[in-house]
Amino acid sequence: MELCFGVIGLSLCAPMGLGGYLKLLMELCSLLWGYWTPLMPPLTPHCSPWCPPIVGPLTVSFSRVPTLDQIRAKNPLVQPGGRYRPTACEPRSRTAVIVPHRNRETHLGHLLYYLHPFLQRQQLQYGIYVAGSSTFNRAKLLNVGVKEALKDEEWDCLFLHDVDLVPENDHNLYTCDGANPRHVSIAINKFGYRWVTVLDW
Repeated sequence: MELCFGVIGLSLCAPMGLGGYLKLLMELCSLLWGYWTPLMPPLTPHCSPWCPPIVGPLTVSFSRVPTLDQIRAKNPLVQPGGRYRPTACEPRSRTAVIVPHRNRETHLGHLLYYLHPFLQRQQLQYGIYVAGSSTFNRAKLLNVGVKEALKDEEWDCLFLHDVDLVPENDHNLYTCDGANPRHVSIAINKFGYRWVTVLDW
């Protein structure tokens, strides 16, 4: 049994159930986004919370380490300092991503290569802050990164991000609800993508 929806002369169908419903919703959003984007004025009031141009599961490869020049070329709208703001709409969220780092250039290259387009598809205003020093003290580097980020902007959301965790699905939104912290790396390849809790340790 399938769930179907017709729009703009096209019919979209997906299997029944929550997964099928979400797939159908994302296809509809992608279709409407592609249809309306050329018609948008230069700056609309707010980016749509329902239909950002996200794609879902991503193909991530670590076979080649991207250079900073390749990362810059792939992300021409990113400003110096790792800052980005959507040009077609007003972002609904401003997120600072704080990355503690020491001698992990390979991991950092992969993270930046995938994270910049990932965040842009979510239509966020964001800044990526890489905090490093000669000695690695993760907690101190996170504190310094947060302090520096807050000098630049009153961010709505602070993401404390490990350099070796590359997001694989852009449905995992880098936004905050304003009240509670949340853990977004609950299922990673190291643990076979199953949810890991404190009880598992």
